[in-house]
Amino acid sequence: AEEGQAQSITRDDGGEDQEEEDDADRVPGGARVEPLAHLDRAHVRHVDWGGLCLLGVERLHLDAERFEQALALTGKSADDISSREAIGAIRKAEFAAFLEADKLASVTDAETMDSILYLVFPNFAPWGGFQSQITYRYRPDGMNVDGCIMDIYLLDGFAADAPRPPDAKTLHLGYDERYAEAEELGMLGSLFDQDANNLPEVQKGLMASRSGQVLTASYQELRIRHFHATLSSYLEDKPA
Repeated sequence: AEEGQAQSITRDDGGEDQEEEDDADRVPGGARVEPLAHLDRAHVRHVDWGGLCLLGVERLHLDAERFEQALALTGKSADDISSREAIGAIRKAEFAAFLEADKLASVTDAETMDSILYLVFPNFAPWGGFQSQITYRYRPDGMNVDGCIMDIYLLDGFAADAPRPPDAKTLHLGYDERYAEAEELGMLGSLFDQDANNLPEVQKGLMASRSGQVLTASYQELRIRHFHATLSSYLEDKPA
């Protein structure tokens, strides 16, 4: 499958969003793959790799029926197979409907199940793997230091032997409009709103700091520190 039609949703916003899982996963080729497992939010991993940061899922849970299917696909016993290996095997079996064998052979377990959000300095954030074909971009809102423009691109695949679909239209939302008002987003709109609802309060807290300094959590806000450390290195003309 090739990169296909992109739906662009542009919104003026006050910070960055993170995406949660949909009811069903959209994969290249237009197929929909039903979720196999539920996510334990306590096992989300944030990793700093110098040039980028990513978020990935460390542990998932599989229902009994799909677990037995995974054992049949892999030839492993229940004592030898991990939940990630099991989910990866089932996902790859489903992907065989639209991926050529040589491409499928290179697909990793992580690509089949992890919600991997790459943060590429300074303003580009694509979701990796097959879980989501969503990409974010952040741009300055003129000279407004208290806000920014957040672009959301919804990407989809199409068959290699099919004509490229026409470009999707761009929708524009203002500061006071909710993502849910964009029908094209479906249930994703309410998820974006859920993530964005705390941004005004975060902004107020930043402005209310008596010390004038920002304190970030040692682990879950690693990516925020990474961004500002990288930005500072460029401002000092010492990029890493």
